Amino acid sequence: MQPDGKIFVAGVSGAGPYSELNDFALARFNSNGSLDQTFGNGGKVKTHFPGVYNTGSRATAAALQADGKLVISGTYKNEATARAFALARYNANGSPDTTFGSGGMVTTSMGSGDAIAFSVALLPGGRIVATGYLEAGHRNHDFALACYNTSGTLDQSFGNGGRVTTDFFGATDDIAYGLAAQPDGKLVLAGRTGAYPAFHIALARYQNNGQLDPTFGTGGKVSSMFDNSGQAYGVALQRDGKIVLAGISAPAASFDFTVARYTGNVWSSHFSGTRGH
Repeated sequence: MQPDGKIFVAGVSGAGPYSELNDFALARFNSNGSLDQTFGNGGKVKTHFPGVYNTGSRATAAALQADGKLVISGTYKNEATARAFALARYNANGSPDTTFGSGGMVTTSMGSGDAIAFSVALLPGGRIVATGYLEAGHRNHDFALACYNTSGTLDQSFGNGGRVTTDFFGATDDIAYGLAAQPDGKLVLAGRTGAYPAFHIALARYQNNGQLDPTFGTGGKVSSMFDNSGQAYGVALQRDGKIVLAGISAPAASFDFTVARYTGNVWSSHFSGTRGH
């Protein structure tokens, strides 16, 4: 949402969700639902990340800067290479921000396996953080973070050359779906951990230099079991510092909507909210 009530939507356009031949797709709507004709081409923008042959990208998250520029994160795939984090930044009118990366685009390999960024957030000072996963093996993923300067270069003061990966318990399927930035610059990630098909809701907090926050949970990490399996897809911060997660849990063959709330510094096992199909 923009302060004036206009709405951004980011996703994918191309050959379909299971194809590599896709592009970042953006649209901006006026508050009444009509396409904003002042944005891109009739309210729509499509961005192709360059490559050799079967290249493609998918947008998964957006963040609006105070200056009106829009940051989009997702994933990029080039021929015979692993997926990488992908970011693009746009001016308020939908044109590429050429001061960011190469022609407004940045791709970041997170390791030898596929990587997808599911969330993006803005930090104090203008830094940008994207989070998701790095595939370490079959049904074995790690939380992954990348931090960028305002120009799109990796922030060398963050983690290992701007990148961080976190394994929860060894050879577990750890994926970060949600991200929230605290006012002090600390990062809260939410997702899942565990071995397929029994997942735990996973929560981790990082300091603004990419190191796990030792004052949070156990060494910066929290794992919570709900019924037989569960995972979090969204995270939000309350004004009192408490952390709220939303996702699913599986008591049997079906899934329930699940909400959990944690204290900001010491994990609280108290469940807050309602659950139901």
